[in-house]
Amino acid sequence: MKAVVRNRTASGNVMEDTQTPALQFRAASAPTFLDHLCELNIYSKASFIRHSSIICTIGPVSMQVETLEKMIHTGMNVARLNFSHGTHEYHGNTIKNVREAAANYAKKTGYNVPIAIALDTKGPEIRTGLLEGDLLLKLLVVTALPVSLKTVVCWEARKASTSPVST
Repeated sequence: MKAVVRNRTASGNVMEDTQTPALQFRAASAPTFLDHLCELNIYSKASFIRHSSIICTIGPVSMQVETLEKMIHTGMNVARLNFSHGTHEYHGNTIKNVREAAANYAKKTGYNVPIAIALDTKGPEIRTGLLEGDLLLKLLVVTALPVSLKTVVCWEARKASTSPVST
């Protein structure tokens, strides 16, 4: 095997960028583990693979393209939109801004970072609470499932026993 001598360049790098392999393809396709270890190149650029996701909720403060680019740079890879608030036009504009920020970031850095868009839609709301006295309750249920409504007579006693003691 031929020894390779690497000299530092004028920029201080050990190898020029044109000489640096993008990934460890030769090592990955090695037939044995020993060949794999021998083919590893410490001067290779690291791949951009993350085994976790950073989910960021996008709101009025963070929906500008410049802010989204900073968020992508710091690690965001899922943009969450809360559909409980805002209009469809607002969320459409936010999605357009996320896509534009991802494209701008790819042009600036050379990394095409995929950004997922999570739409958190508003689900059914179930509100619970104490019913006092002989409250007449009208309940319209549009479902095939049975619904039961019960009042707990000893609620006040349990509530008083679990509340913190004031001094």
